[in-house]
Amino acid sequence: MADKFKVEVQGVFSDNSDYSDPGTEFLPEPYNLEPDEFIQMMLEGEVSVGSDVDTSIFNSISLLIVKNTDTGAGRIGQVTVANATHTDPSGGTGFVAYIHPGGIFATTDVTPAEKVNIGVKAGDAGPPIMFEVIIIGS
Repeated sequence: MADKFKVEVQGVFSDNSDYSDPGTEFLPEPYNLEPDEFIQMMLEGEVSVGSDVDTSIFNSISLLIVKNTDTGAGRIGQVTVANATHTDPSGGTGFVAYIHPGGIFATTDVTPAEKVNIGVKAGDAGPPIMFEVIIIGS
């Protein structure tokens, strides 16, 4: 039996405390994604150079989700990706996002021909951090 994966996002964004006049609304119909292919893995993010995830097996990437599973030591993770405006992560021009302990980073803007680099925030000399990585595409 094949593995299946499904992502549903429900939510409301509003400037008002009672959520009236929402600017973005995914209720009652959620954003629903059922991909052709996905990768789910646990990854040890190296300290000095990070750990690369090769995304070249995908023709397109619909969603990248990275969770920093380090909840005890309070260490911040770093994700570097190539996207529409940041085309060379290995050359220092990738999009960089930081993930606090227990936090999640998600984006739909990832160039599949490049790599995703996941590691410990620059300047942190502690041991590697474990991350859960999910890449959804076709």
